[in-house]
Amino acid sequence: MDSDSSIAAQFLDEFAASVNAKDFAAHMALISEQVSIKGLPGFDAIGYEEWARQCKHEFDEGILDHVDYSGLVLREHDAGRIVFATVETVRASDASVNTMGLEMEIAREEDGHWRMIRQRLLEEEEIGTLQLVAE
Repeated sequence: MDSDSSIAAQFLDEFAASVNAKDFAAHMALISEQVSIKGLPGFDAIGYEEWARQCKHEFDEGILDHVDYSGLVLREHDAGRIVFATVETVRASDASVNTMGLEMEIAREEDGHWRMIRQRLLEEEEIGTLQLVAE
């Protein structure tokens, strides 16, 4: 695995660990204040404040049981930015499971930390062309 793939994989590990531990501060430390999340039903895009409110609610209410990621396909990368696709599986406390393809962009911000600056839900056709498969 090359270094950009390693950085992306480590980011996903930390991202999942923060959600699974319901550690709001650790989770939000992985999100850029300039974040843009696209593809959510009912929204054009949401930003940092909306993401923070939703996460706080889900963590405090125990809505999420577990999240994990499988597959990692680099799409673009340079010295301070990595765009990759992955499959996210979310298990809720009510036993429902939601699996979706995501494109994430992370960037090394001025403080040297990698944070998510963009996330987009992938269409089914995109998932197939990237050969992302949920394990």
